Amino acid sequence: MGNENTMFSPQAGSPSAELASGIDAEVTVIAVDDVSILPDAPNILTMSDGDSFETVIYQEIDAGTNELKQVTRGVQGTAQSWEIGQNIARLMTAQDVQVLQDNIKTIVNYLGVADHTEIELVSFEAPAHDEVDIDMKKQLLLEVN
Repeated sequence: MGNENTMFSPQAGSPSAELASGIDAEVTVIAVDDVSILPDAPNILTMSDGDSFETVIYQEIDAGTNELKQVTRGVQGTAQSWEIGQNIARLMTAQDVQVLQDNIKTIVNYLGVADHTEIELVSFEAPAHDEVDIDMKKQLLLEVN
């Protein structure tokens, strides 16, 4: 398949770190109070003050300096200034939902399901990947009404 969008790892409970210093809209290295509570890189985090928000993607964590590095700002929302102490956490985002929807559509198209307006996902215990042919995948993964 190869064209899947990145699905970042979720984090149960969505613990939040705090910015260790204020940042402006141009900063691409973000210092926080404790990177150990955040999910491994790469991943996506959100800052919000109730009136505005910003979602960022980070490519690296430096545990020695408590920094998120190679940060892409304003993935959703607007890259903006945030004050010291601002919470930053791995929350469920519109980006997560959109990527999930896009990947499901990609899988459905890959499986060759012509009419996927009424598809019901069913659970199953799958055999090893190398033992499954495309017709078996269709039968096991999808039940078209």
